Amino acid sequence: MVPIYAFAFLIVIFAIGDIVADKTKALLSTVLVVIVLLLLSFWGGLPGTVINDSGIAAVGMPLVVVLIVGIGSNMDLKSLAAQWKTCVIALLGALSGVVLIMFVGQFILGRYMAFSAATVFSGTNVAILILTDALSNNNMVYLMPFLLMVFVTDNLVGIPVASHVLKKSARIFVKDKEAVKKYAAMSLEGVDERKRLITMPEFMKQPSGVLARIIIVGAFSFWLSGLTQGHVHFLVMSLIMGVIFTEIGFLDKASLPKTQASSFVILAATVVIFGSLADTTPQMFIDAIGPLLLTLGIGFIGVIIGSFFLGKFLKTDPWLAIAMGVSCSFGMPTTFLIPKEVAATIAENEEEQRAIENYQQPSMVTAGFVSVTIASVFIAQMTVTLLFG
Repeated sequence: MVPIYAFAFLIVIFAIGDIVADKTKALLSTVLVVIVLLLLSFWGGLPGTVINDSGIAAVGMPLVVVLIVGIGSNMDLKSLAAQWKTCVIALLGALSGVVLIMFVGQFILGRYMAFSAATVFSGTNVAILILTDALSNNNMVYLMPFLLMVFVTDNLVGIPVASHVLKKSARIFVKDKEAVKKYAAMSLEGVDERKRLITMPEFMKQPSGVLARIIIVGAFSFWLSGLTQGHVHFLVMSLIMGVIFTEIGFLDKASLPKTQASSFVILAATVVIFGSLADTTPQMFIDAIGPLLLTLGIGFIGVIIGSFFLGKFLKTDPWLAIAMGVSCSFGMPTTFLIPKEVAATIAENEEEQRAIENYQQPSMVTAGFVSVTIASVFIAQMTVTLLFG
């Protein structure tokens, strides 16, 4: 296929995916829409080489590293420490679903399918990229259609569950008038005035300078991963180094948007996942429906039960705790949007609406970040180690 045609096709379907995700408030994710459009196009005769022909695949993995370092620069260790209960619930809640899928699923789906599905259940693009790399190296790419189905459908269950339990939480919360007054008066805005070890010159704060610094950290991460002989995956190392180099001041906080290239980086990093779709048949997806339903059922039962009891144990609102746990299936921006919608539905006045948002949003945003961004990467690393050594 002519490269410019292939490139234009991919850009257009991603644009359609973004529009649909925006209109459905992320219930139908960009990735889900792109996968459906790609599959229909492949089954309709689109050349299977479209991704390679576009030229995006050639820069895909380097830009994945850029994406992961950028994600690491979003982390605020001080804020995470202050919300340690939320972090524990999000991490262990997601892990409850993962472990249950692995334990029960291996007897029904087989070890490789169950362990891979568990990883994707609680994961984001990064987790599935780590898994894709390992499966490709071990001639197990045939699992990818099933894993992509888990990847793009778990939010269809997670979002309604989160919305339902957050409404329960809000109804209980508004009965406490003192708490409503307290949270209504809160301000969620804050400025990080901590001094860093390194202060970058102004010319390195231009978009090209920010991108250069991210890439330097990415290259350093790849080198460090090599020193471990691959025992620490280079994407995991990229996340860790992104955090460290932000804390010392070499990277700006939330670096990726400052490059003015974040949209293309995300697109290119995501395209890498879709390489196996060209060889996927409709029958392969039909065959995956049963394992998909089993994975989602087991996973959400594990997350809900685990998060509920974690909330009780840590003396946190158990309904809010369940929502924190299931945030592993969707993450941002949905973790920000659902509390706003719940507040608008439950509140009887502006004070209650503001109080509900201030009560639920910080916990949900942090939980989604911890489970989707941090936990899923390390779970993917753990899974690859367990399966392939």
